[in-house]
Amino acid sequence: MMKASSESQKITALTKEFPAAVNEIDKQLKESPLDAELWFKRGQLLGNERLMRDAIDSFSRAIAIDPMCGIYYRWRGHRHINVAEIPEACADLTIASRLIPENWDVWYHLGLTLVLLGNYPLAELAYKKCAFVTSERDTNIIPLTNWTYVCLMLQGKIDEAKEVLKRIPDDMTTTDYNAGYLEMINFYKGKLTEQDLLEIPEGLSEEDRTERIFNVCTHGFGLACHFLGLGDADHYHKIIDYVLEVGKDTAWNSFGFAGAYYTKVCRGM
Repeated sequence: MMKASSESQKITALTKEFPAAVNEIDKQLKESPLDAELWFKRGQLLGNERLMRDAIDSFSRAIAIDPMCGIYYRWRGHRHINVAEIPEACADLTIASRLIPENWDVWYHLGLTLVLLGNYPLAELAYKKCAFVTSERDTNIIPLTNWTYVCLMLQGKIDEAKEVLKRIPDDMTTTDYNAGYLEMINFYKGKLTEQDLLEIPEGLSEEDRTERIFNVCTHGFGLACHFLGLGDADHYHKIIDYVLEVGKDTAWNSFGFAGAYYTKVCRGM
């Protein structure tokens, strides 16, 4: 058996050049290397720049200094999802659910990791818990309803899934970041078509095209699971492959892309 080399077992691709805000924190860390909050703030800034590996490294340093701070696990778990490290994300979010059970985001993201791992009954419980935790946005009921619907569909609980959609009024509107999830709800209700959700129009600006691709990846994973729940495996695979193709350069860190990647590459679905 070949023995792994030292080099092959180490992360060697961490970024060397950072934004000015991160460099400023690094100056402070030279004076206070055991300041967990500085490491945490550094991780958040890096994540905002889509430097997910570096963000995870920073959150790990914060956790090493203060291992009982639940919010550190919540954010490291989130960044693990962004790079499709779903078991690691689930572990972090499970710890966070014990340390900060009053945090809505913890239960929401924990439910997502459990869906991707295929533990649908436990995911359903996480989403039920999430529904009783106070959220900072009223519109967060929309993504929670979407993932609950997906979870139920993947269990073959089609009637229960349809019932969950009643949480969202037919005339509900929103312009915040949950608007894409509302489009998915409207598809499940038969108010939008598959083309409405997956089409990428020509002539978009680079910024608008990037945003659209993110939405398409999110839409696509939800739609794929919808069709799988209905027993249409061919349609499921077609959409999953579409998500992996359109999102590989632009939306690789979206939940939809992570879901498509993990379920296909790691679970063989």
